[in-house]
Amino acid sequence: MPPGDRKSRNVKKRYTWVKKDFDNEAESFENDFPLPPAEPLSAQEYFDMFVSRSMLKAVVDESNRYYFQKHGTALNLTVEELTSVLGMFFRMGLRCNKGFYGNQDGYQLGLGAGVVLQLCSSLPKRDNNLVVADNFFTGPHLVEELSRMGISYIGTVRENRISCSKLMDKKSMKKRGRGTCDTSVASCGQKTMVAAK
Repeated sequence: MPPGDRKSRNVKKRYTWVKKDFDNEAESFENDFPLPPAEPLSAQEYFDMFVSRSMLKAVVDESNRYYFQKHGTALNLTVEELTSVLGMFFRMGLRCNKGFYGNQDGYQLGLGAGVVLQLCSSLPKRDNNLVVADNFFTGPHLVEELSRMGISYIGTVRENRISCSKLMDKKSMKKRGRGTCDTSVASCGQKTMVAAK
């Protein structure tokens, strides 16, 4: 065994993780919750009602100790960095349960269309909303539903999602020469769609 390996093992054995009871400031959780304000709280204000600065400091201290024990170098995490990471997590990473963002009507059109419809349900009600999405999400039924909601839509619909006669394949189009074009018309609800190649 090379001496370098033995030394690194000894360093790891010297610093061990010890479980320590967490002082949760129990008095802050007993019956003294403030009444909800008349105006809605921001996510930061709501978070601060339940998690004190000393709790975050304890998490930071233990995280720094654990990182040093595991890797042998300092992490130097600060409370401000932790609150920034938590803010990004709460903004983007919260798990949502079924029905969390309203009704689940859009998912009958497929997963991609359901995601777009759920996101669009939070848009303010006005006439000039415009949604742009790639062809993974786009389908004729989604375009129809967004139109019914009063939302304009820009996107490419994949050829296999339109129930019209097949367009010429690429090989046939190459044989016909430059400038060849093929079109087909299909209707979905009250919308007429033209497929062009």
